[in-house]
Amino acid sequence: MTVALSNGWLWLAVPLALAIFFYGGLPLLIYLTFKNEAQPTLKPFVPSDPTLPLQVREHFKNACDELMPLGFEYVIGLRLPQMSDNVMAILIVLVNREASDAAAAISIYSKANEFWDLQTSYVEYSTRFQSGVTVNTQNSTALSAFPPAEQTQNYRFPTVRDARRLYEVHQRLLNEQNLAAKVLRLDQEFGGDAVAFVRAGLHQEMVDAAKDGYLYLTSDSKSFRATIKGALLMTWQELFPCKQLRRLYRDRQAKQKLAELGFPTQ
Repeated sequence: MTVALSNGWLWLAVPLALAIFFYGGLPLLIYLTFKNEAQPTLKPFVPSDPTLPLQVREHFKNACDELMPLGFEYVIGLRLPQMSDNVMAILIVLVNREASDAAAAISIYSKANEFWDLQTSYVEYSTRFQSGVTVNTQNSTALSAFPPAEQTQNYRFPTVRDARRLYEVHQRLLNEQNLAAKVLRLDQEFGGDAVAFVRAGLHQEMVDAAKDGYLYLTSDSKSFRATIKGALLMTWQELFPCKQLRRLYRDRQAKQKLAELGFPTQ
């Protein structure tokens, strides 16, 4: 009987210990280690750089090949601040000046055993209106770490892999707005300085996350760190069952929106 009871407690203790580790230990790790520059350091690069993983170079080439016939022009390639020693995020910026739309092709990859492995690649379109409303449309399969900012409408369509079709979706979303004229921030606010344009966007994302209680600006104003609330939510939403439920909700919303816009959902 004693042995049976001991085994029963063991079967209960193991999953309990794992739950405590994942739902308690991982948020603590994020709380202690999460740190982003308030004014991110961005490093330009050439998309054809042979040191980049082949899949990343192909992603950038495909994006340019698909978007340039639509009126977009290449502006710059930038390496974003590393989230960790083994994770790199890079992007290229394109703009359609006639339509006042901006676009980015983004790749995130990680390093293991001296080899870089692509984690995700996607395309994102962004349009700002004079009213301050911003519409972002992307096909990333990843989920957002932060809630949408005020006056920002984020749409995710992970099944729309073709960049041209995604731009058509973006344009139909813009037609729904019935808002005032567009603002091409790259030129009108930053005088064509693409580094300042991207840096301001990254900074604003962290400022908005701080307003929602996920981050806080350090006393020296140099970095954003995770709050206890932010560490808990950023971790828990990536764990079972929250992640699976968030994906189901995102996919259902995307399918419904595509149908409303007149696109096939299969």
